Amino acid sequence: MIAILTIVALVFGIGSFALSLWIDINNGFGLMNTSLMGNDRAPIDPKAGGAMNILILGVDSRQTQEDLELSSDGNAIDAAGARSDTAILIHISSDRQRVEMVSIPRDSMVNIPNCQTAHGMVTGGGVAMFNSAFANAYDQGGNLESGASCAAKTIETNTNVHIDGFVVADFAAFKNMIDAIGGIRVCIPNHIDAWNVGGLVLDKGMQNLNGRDATEYARAREGIGLGDGSDIDRIKRQQQIIGAIANKAMQEMDFAHIPELYKLIRGATHSMTSTLTIQDYMGLAFSLRNIDMANIMFYTVPWETYPADPNRIQWTEQANQVWNRFIHDTPIIVPKITPTPSVSVSPSSSSLTSQNPDIPAINSLTDIQHQNAKDDYICGK
Repeated sequence: MIAILTIVALVFGIGSFALSLWIDINNGFGLMNTSLMGNDRAPIDPKAGGAMNILILGVDSRQTQEDLELSSDGNAIDAAGARSDTAILIHISSDRQRVEMVSIPRDSMVNIPNCQTAHGMVTGGGVAMFNSAFANAYDQGGNLESGASCAAKTIETNTNVHIDGFVVADFAAFKNMIDAIGGIRVCIPNHIDAWNVGGLVLDKGMQNLNGRDATEYARAREGIGLGDGSDIDRIKRQQQIIGAIANKAMQEMDFAHIPELYKLIRGATHSMTSTLTIQDYMGLAFSLRNIDMANIMFYTVPWETYPADPNRIQWTEQANQVWNRFIHDTPIIVPKITPTPSVSVSPSSSSLTSQNPDIPAINSLTDIQHQNAKDDYICGK
């Protein structure tokens, strides 16, 4: 979702309102020119003047042939179920000048509440892995709404953060977005042989990844060159991919590339289910059109090893500081960005320091873009 908002905001930031995208998730979407109605037809922000918290869930559903082909083993036996693969809680500030994204590892041990599903109540069962909230509710309710609602309720129970809406996207959405912009360039730090995602093999160095390879790279956990195989390492790769998408879109996409933008948004939304309407997206994107990319921040919830099982994690006390700042709409970290020299023979990267060292800074979108440029220069050397 954040990639869609960033790119649509980019489109609105380039020119006037002469061009507006109207998307129908179920029936495709059309491109309408609203200039005949005047230039005061700004899309409506669904919660103008107020902060928003939106949960993004990446799901392994295997409901379509495309999803089945992108699954870890292509096993049709599992096609009837759905599992939460990725979770990101996004905070959009009330002044629309700040977007903070906190990745929640699926291996987090949290309190799972009782949840209402389409076919009755499912029992939470106390402390369990975060992704079990979605899986159990989906199995009981038989639909994405049941699973996503329980995942959202689980976050609210453990954080006291009110969630305004959620978005569920499958593997195909990620793949189609990347293919729509012609692939992305990514620095692969070492040779990778990931056998749990269809046998992905990538050489060390800068690589051009198509949608399928990029999706498998973001999902991979088991194999050679993947660190310790934890969800934490996988989250870092996911953030790297999001930064690469935004980097290419912002460098190359403008009104001369409307067909590519059209394909990007269409490909994503046709594999996405959301409590927000497309008009809501357009309103949010318009409100965010002037945001400084340095204020789009990536984090991972502060965590530590779960004492009862070293293969699981639990949130630390510092996580409460993150959630309290969401609740009070204050920045998790106020970045101090080191000015980039005006003349440089090679790309440079900005640095962040935290006013609160207990909360780890990851990167802003600007930092990730700069790092991608730096990787492009030195990767493989």
